Amino acid sequence: MPAIECALVKRVQERSMAYQVQDLVCAKCGQMKASNLDEYCACSGAWKCEESPGDFRDAMLPYMNVAEYYGLSWLKETVDRVLS
Repeated sequence: MPAIECALVKRVQERSMAYQVQDLVCAKCGQMKASNLDEYCACSGAWKCEESPGDFRDAMLPYMNVAEYYGLSWLKETVDRVLS
């Protein structure tokens, strides 16, 4: 069971990292942000994250459910920390 828990923790950490370094896209035209200096898109649209916090939270819930059902404390602690 420790190997399975380790693999799940690794997937949660990788998913969290991907969420944190995601690209910004224009809310108006969908163009990806290319320059760190641009406050707005060329079409005057605001930048937004590709994945919303709610979608990320929803993606983490199955890991939390597995952790609680099987008593995987390390996995539960990791998901709690990621979601806080």
